[in-house]
Amino acid sequence: MSKKILIYGLISGVLLTGLFILSHLLFMKDFSAEMWETGEIIGYSSMIIALTAVFFGVKAYRDKVNGGKITFGKAFMLGLGISGVASVIFGVYVYILYTVIAPDMSGKMIEIYREKIKTSGQTQEVITKQLQEFDKEAVMWNNPLLQSIVMLMTVFLLGIVISVITAVILKKKNSINRKYNIIYMAKSKFEESKETGKHSMLLKLAGEWEGVAKTWFEPGKLADESVMKGSIKPVLNGMFLMHEYSGSMQGKPFEGISIYGYNLNDDKFQCANIDSFHNGTAIMMQNGEEGSGIFSALGHYSYRLSPVEIQSWGWKTVLEPADENNLIITIYNITPSGEEAKGVEINYKRIK
Repeated sequence: MSKKILIYGLISGVLLTGLFILSHLLFMKDFSAEMWETGEIIGYSSMIIALTAVFFGVKAYRDKVNGGKITFGKAFMLGLGISGVASVIFGVYVYILYTVIAPDMSGKMIEIYREKIKTSGQTQEVITKQLQEFDKEAVMWNNPLLQSIVMLMTVFLLGIVISVITAVILKKKNSINRKYNIIYMAKSKFEESKETGKHSMLLKLAGEWEGVAKTWFEPGKLADESVMKGSIKPVLNGMFLMHEYSGSMQGKPFEGISIYGYNLNDDKFQCANIDSFHNGTAIMMQNGEEGSGIFSALGHYSYRLSPVEIQSWGWKTVLEPADENNLIITIYNITPSGEEAKGVEINYKRIK
């Protein structure tokens, strides 16, 4: 929030100062009454133009930092901050203007206003009274510090009005904006995960693999050991990995597909398996533990003992890359009582 205040406050302050310098160069050199009045109109218009940075600063914070939503209070305070920075910058400029750039400007301004009073067409008594009152105020005009403070407060007060209007407009919830920003933030989070997060870890597994698969139907009793070939490739722009594998089981060929992913919303690894040997027509769905740093996903399947008796067994997949060229995939069978034993272990070596 403070960064947005500083950035947009600087933009507003520099823009306002630049517009005033331009106005001074174009309209106030001769200090005629007509040109001075034109310069005043341009000056106040410049304040309004420069302070539109309040609106854009609050909107940028709402849409890019705060998830597409903002309260009236936060929007108003953000607008005040931007206005405050712009006001200080402009106040410093006014002080330099009256002390360095045009130190005689105050005297010329006083003469213009005195002349306007004298030529106002009123009675001499009224003119004399107005001149006396003006001469008292003119003391302030000859004080550069007071002049800079007055201009600073003028910009800030105008900034308060613009901050209120901005807060009223931008606090309104916009379902389209919210939807866009949710998608935008999700994409940003995913891109970050692809670069340095869990998706980056998964994408390193992409390639062509070959190795040995061992299978156990009972704990400690090796039922099969055969060659396994696998192809792991990213799908849907790297959101998931698809592992297509083939091998044999006790002399009979089989094949299967696994989908690996990381759910950024739930902060957990996920896996889905289908094959021509273990699952039949079922899709094995597996979820990891929230926040886990390793790929470990647990699912369940039903084993029918009789027409009326069904057991729930567990099935856990663990991916363990030893290095960039060696990958171990272990699948554990978990009994209804919670006892865990290896069901399949694949020792892959990268061939491409």
